[in-house]
Amino acid sequence: MGTPAPTSSASEHEQAWVDRFVRYGGGSVDAAKAAYRRSYPDGPPQPTTSTSAQTTVVAEVPPASPAPRPEIIAMPQRAQAVAQQEFDWDATDVTTMGQCLEQQAVTQVAQPDPVLQQELGFVTSAMVFAALPHRAVKTGIYKRTDAMVTLSVMNDPEIGIPYGRYPRLLLAHICTLAKRTGERRILLGESQADFIRRLGLNPDGMGKRGQVSLVKNSAIQLFTAAIRWSERGDNKFNFKNVEVASQGSLIWTPHANAGGIANYQWQGFIDLSESFFNQCVKHSFPIDLNVVHALRSSVAIDIYIWLTYKMNVLSKPIKITWRQLKFQFGSEYSDDPIGIKNFRAKFSAQLKLVLDHYNANIQATSEYLELRPSSTHIPRVISR
Repeated sequence: MGTPAPTSSASEHEQAWVDRFVRYGGGSVDAAKAAYRRSYPDGPPQPTTSTSAQTTVVAEVPPASPAPRPEIIAMPQRAQAVAQQEFDWDATDVTTMGQCLEQQAVTQVAQPDPVLQQELGFVTSAMVFAALPHRAVKTGIYKRTDAMVTLSVMNDPEIGIPYGRYPRLLLAHICTLAKRTGERRILLGESQADFIRRLGLNPDGMGKRGQVSLVKNSAIQLFTAAIRWSERGDNKFNFKNVEVASQGSLIWTPHANAGGIANYQWQGFIDLSESFFNQCVKHSFPIDLNVVHALRSSVAIDIYIWLTYKMNVLSKPIKITWRQLKFQFGSEYSDDPIGIKNFRAKFSAQLKLVLDHYNANIQATSEYLELRPSSTHIPRVISR
């Protein structure tokens, strides 16, 4: 018997997938079709048929007095096809992470292909190792040191050090543009409102503490800062200097008499430094910009980018101590047991938010976090 002709739904799925592949630089239409056949050898993903009768499964309710906690609790592994699944998390302590007090079996419903729901972006590996501070820095230098490794971010004290969520959104945006266009000059949108929207923000947030003002300040701080990473040993000193931009022009000029954000045109551009541009083009890895825009915390953004990087290169399980994680994600916490415990609680809470978007395979103990090889968040065939 011959192979049945593809249905209209199958053809639409393939066309959407191929269009996305080509639009994000994956190659020609023929290459995209070949990639599609490799990704879906049995045809497009089929919706899961719901059943009328479902069995409810309730976990054993814990006794009134606290039971001894297990040494290792697996992080939650959440299936993307589950329409609704509710967990009752016990505080934010890492030893209780993933403990399900009550779980119900729910009906599985048809879900869109997750590949087609992602907004493909890119970030550089430099964002993983040279993470910016999460809080405002009052001086012209931010520095953190652990053992032999030091990270420094320097700028004119009157301009300030980039920190928080907005510089991270900016870095993801400009790296994605550099990767897609292959151009060192980055144009910052047709208008100021257009630029703000591209970062997943609201352009109507005026005022000194509004989003527009904060993004402007963050852009100036980021594009003028100098970042230095160094490693010192007995007979060696390795270092890397990073500057995002070599020059630029950030100008907001009124072009109409009426007030309002829509009547201020962004005429800005930046020229990426050669080293940072090469990082974007040659040493970047894919992320989902929708996730970066959805995460409100700079710590959560850093964790998501770190996880996607690790799972792109991880070939075997690794254990990372909380002290090592604190150097990268919580340098503001002290090194004593109380500081480590407070950091662990903060990191654990933010990690839960990330796992809502990326189902990575993670286990945690009171001493370390263990990463186990997981599926990459962006399918590899799309990012080539």
